[in-house]
Amino acid sequence: MRFVGRAPRRYWLIALGVIVFAGLPTQVTSFQSLEWAEVLIFAIVIMGLNLLIGYSGQISLGHGAFMAVGAYTTAILVHRYHVEYLVTI
Repeated sequence: MRFVGRAPRRYWLIALGVIVFAGLPTQVTSFQSLEWAEVLIFAIVIMGLNLLIGYSGQISLGHGAFMAVGAYTTAILVHRYHVEYLVTI
């Protein structure tokens, strides 16, 4: 119980990171906001694959297949039917 009455440095860094990411959309352009959203989406996918493959040793091709189908569908809708990119996601 060494940390009773005070927060460890790690928690302060996490809180600072949350505050920075919460205020980030007001400081960047819409394109940069979209890029950050894609980065976070890929981070979630990578964490899922790490959990599945890294800890359990199970090989999964489903993640790649679903992402490929989604990317292909998005490309078709944006290019042929002129649907907004964010709507297709």
